[in-house]
Amino acid sequence: MAQLKKLFLWYLLLNKRFLKKSGLLVILIIIPMLSFALNIVALEDSGIITIALATENKNDPQNQKVISEITKDSRFIKFLLSETSSDAENLVREGKCDAAWILPDNLTQKLSDFVSKKQSVVRILEREETIPLMLAREKLNGALFKTCASSLYIKFSREKVSELSGFSDSELMEYYNKISSNGDLFEFYYTNEAHSAKDATETSYLVTPVRGLMAIMLVLSGLAAAMFYSADDKKGTFAWVSQKKKPFVAGVFHLIPVSLTAVALLISLYFSGLWVGFFREILIVFLYLICIIVFCMIVRLLCVSSKMLAAVTPIMMLSFIVVCPVFLDIKIFRPIGLFLPTYHYLSAVHNNKFIGFMIIYALVGTAVYFLLSKILRKA
Repeated sequence: MAQLKKLFLWYLLLNKRFLKKSGLLVILIIIPMLSFALNIVALEDSGIITIALATENKNDPQNQKVISEITKDSRFIKFLLSETSSDAENLVREGKCDAAWILPDNLTQKLSDFVSKKQSVVRILEREETIPLMLAREKLNGALFKTCASSLYIKFSREKVSELSGFSDSELMEYYNKISSNGDLFEFYYTNEAHSAKDATETSYLVTPVRGLMAIMLVLSGLAAAMFYSADDKKGTFAWVSQKKKPFVAGVFHLIPVSLTAVALLISLYFSGLWVGFFREILIVFLYLICIIVFCMIVRLLCVSSKMLAAVTPIMMLSFIVVCPVFLDIKIFRPIGLFLPTYHYLSAVHNNKFIGFMIIYALVGTAVYFLLSKILRKA
C-alpha cells in the first residue's frame, strides 16, 4: 500500500513537471480544438467531387423523391441543384462541376421502360471518367433502384424461376415485402464487430485520418518522455532507485505524457465523430498506452543517447504514417506494421482479434524489454 502511495505521489509530481512544458500544454489544448473545427468544416463542405442535379420536370413527385434520396446524408459528394438541364450542362463545361445528372420527365415511366426494355433513364455528363465519379454513380443507382426494385423482382421471378409460375404478382410482392425494407435487401457490417458499415460511410473523409495522426502523437509523447528519462538518468536523478525497481519507475515516467495525450485523443475522437463506443475506446486506448510505453522503452534501450533518440524520432514518425493505416492501408507494409503499436491500435477499432494482438504485443514487448535490460545492463 505504501508503495502504491509513493508511485501515485511520483505520478503527480511528474505530471506537474511535464505540465510546466508550454509546448505540451499547447498540444494538449489545440489538438481537440482542431479536431472540433475540422469536423465543423467537414459538415459544411467536404465534397471530393461536385455534381449538378437537374430535372426536366420539377413538378414530377418521383423526380423530387429521387433527388431527396440522392442528396440525403452526403459528405462524399457536394450537390448543386440547377434550375434547368442547360444550367447543369454549362456548369460542367465551365469546370464548376465534375458531372451533371439530369433526371427525365415522367421518371416512373422511364424506370418501367428500363425494367422491360433496358432503356437508359438518366442523362449523365462528365468532364472525365474518375474513380470518385464511378463511386458516386452507385449512389444514383441506389436511389433509382429503390423505385424499380419490386418490378425487377417480379420480372426476374417470372423469367428465371419457373417454380414460381403458379404464384400471382400480389403473392410474390407479399413475400418481397417481408424480406425487404424500403427496397434494401442487403445491409453490410464489419466482420468481427457489430458496427454498421453505413455509419462509417457517413464519416467525412476529412476527419478519418484524425485517429491515426492522434495515435502517432501518443507515440511521439512516449518518445519525448524517453528522451527526458535518458537525460535524467545520465544526470543521476534515479541513482537512488534500485536496479530491480528502475523498470517500474521508467514505466511510470513514460506513462505521464502519454496518458495526458491519450485524454486529448479521446476528446478529439468524440468531437470529430469517430467515437465507436465508450467501453471499446477506453479498452483499446488503455492497451495502446501499455504497448506504446513498452515500445518507447525498448527504443530508448537500443539508442546510445538521448541525442541519438532525438535523431531517429522524425524518421520513425514518418515510418508510422506510411506503414500504419493512417491514410492508406498498404498490404506490402503489413508485416512491418506488426512490430508497431499504432498498427494494432488502428486495426483494433473495428476488428476484435487485434485487441488480442495488442495484449500479446504488450506481453512479448515487456519480455523483450527485460531481456535487453539484462543484456545491456541498464533499465
